[in-house]
Amino acid sequence: MINLKTCNRQEFVTAYKALEKEIKSLKLRLSEYEGIQSDDDKEIEFQRFWKLYGRKGSVKATRDKFIKLSKKKKEKIFEVVTDYVKSTPDRNFRKGGESWLNKECWNDVIESEFKQSERPKVGAFAINPIANRKAELKELRQKSKSVNIRDRLNLN
Repeated sequence: MINLKTCNRQEFVTAYKALEKEIKSLKLRLSEYEGIQSDDDKEIEFQRFWKLYGRKGSVKATRDKFIKLSKKKKEKIFEVVTDYVKSTPDRNFRKGGESWLNKECWNDVIESEFKQSERPKVGAFAINPIANRKAELKELRQKSKSVNIRDRLNLN
């Protein structure tokens, strides 16, 4: 340290520049340690996410949420986002970017894609159980018609 009362201008300027360099290197080390990024790096990373996600939702709200996330969460997001987008090819059924980030959907299990031949048909599940139940009810009605009302009420 220099004594400000006794130093001349040249000594002060060199000490000041040395302190600036020291502060800059400490900030850099701290940012590397904590995973803090500059604003430009954050914006580049967000644009990469936005492009991969398919640009759905409010840009400003999604950017604000994305920038606040930790480095580990962002790494996980980049691992999962392409699989999520592939699992929801129709953008209408994809969550908005902000909603996906707020609910931390990158932790959810992503269903594997069905091949076209493996895709379940709606009619196979929706109609057959009802048709089977109708057949059972029809059988029961026929049986109940054949039984006399006196026999049903045990009046004999």
